[in-house]
Amino acid sequence: MTVRGRVATPLLMAARHTRNGTRGESTFGHRASIDLDRLLARWRREDKREGRMSAVEYNDRRYRLGFDPL
Repeated sequence: MTVRGRVATPLLMAARHTRNGTRGESTFGHRASIDLDRLLARWRREDKREGRMSAVEYNDRRYRLGFDPL
């Protein structure tokens, strides 16, 4: 797993499990959702600036090559 993945995965899971903070007792889900959105936007800008392919293009290529994440 990449550094980005190690940072994003727990935030993504908390946001998803609490439906972005609208379910459950914890308010962390809402904050996790906001933090994840900010990180994704930052990484998108960094990738564009550095000339890297977008996450959408990367995953599109992987699926066309037969990648099955499950």
